Amino acid sequence: VMPAGKSALRLDTRPALTISPDGNTIVFSATEAGVTRLYVRRRDDAEVHVLPGTEGGADAVFSPDGKWLAFVSQTDLMKMSLDGKPLSLAKVNDSRGIGWLNDQELVMSPETAVGLSIVQASGGPPKPLTTLDPKSDDRTHRWPAVVPGGKAVLFTVGKISSPDNYDDSRIDAVIVATGERRKVMEGASFVRVLPNGFLMIAKGGTMFAVPFDAERLATTG
Repeated sequence: VMPAGKSALRLDTRPALTISPDGNTIVFSATEAGVTRLYVRRRDDAEVHVLPGTEGGADAVFSPDGKWLAFVSQTDLMKMSLDGKPLSLAKVNDSRGIGWLNDQELVMSPETAVGLSIVQASGGPPKPLTTLDPKSDDRTHRWPAVVPGGKAVLFTVGKISSPDNYDDSRIDAVIVATGERRKVMEGASFVRVLPNGFLMIAKGGTMFAVPFDAERLATTG
């Protein structure tokens, strides 16, 4: 996939690309003349198209049923169908990650130094999912990654003792129904849960894979 025209993929602060659950559509954020927008490329279409109304859009994520796309603008958590107009679901301020728990709920990090929140896909006030715990050296909860089935969310815990050094951060899990938190891994960040029983993590500028038991919410190797 190549960005359209003179645009370039935006790779600075947020994930730039998402793939639909059926694998037939790619949406990515790219910047041209200082303006970031979302672009779509379908498998049956050789052209890349801009998604109207997505100025400032980034961190796009498809819903599990593939019918909706969520993304963040500079001020809002948005959702849209690929042939519709964006709708605002909640306010954000320099968001650090979103994900779909299921087709009706999203999880997000609305700011840089707060816990995670749940937002209804129909809109409405966010509901806290995690809170920062200074006793555990918490500074930020960010980059949520939903475990398949939506029963739990993994996320990066940035530490007060090492701001801006995510090699020293921690991966925790939170069980959505109860709010219970569990430590999954030390010294890793930006976790992603794969459907084949692995986690992808970042550490020291390198991407690693590690076997993961989604039932126990624990690594196995």
